Amino acid sequence: MLLHKTKQGQDALDHLKMFAGILPPYDKKKQMVVAVVLKVLCLKPTQKFAYLCHPAHEGWLEVPGGNSHPGGEEKGEGHDPSSEKATYEAMEAGRKEYTEEN
Repeated sequence: MLLHKTKQGQDALDHLKMFAGILPPYDKKKQMVVAVVLKVLCLKPTQKFAYLCHPAHEGWLEVPGGNSHPGGEEKGEGHDPSSEKATYEAMEAGRKEYTEEN
């Protein structure tokens, strides 16, 4: 947008250069496809889209159990020393049975 009625706007319009097509030094260069521009030109304004990184990131943060912090439980939760002792005793009993059989 340009304020064409002011002195500064009129000077800006005088300095403006517009060309139809590709200028001669650039018409021989290799043309490239810019993905961001292609997306803007190809998608309709009403079309819904999502970046692939966002659902992957959001899915990683939303754990099915409702835990807001993936990667482990809070300190002190889920740790039962008696279950650890029972597991150790069962493992030792299994070793003794195995050594007695062989």
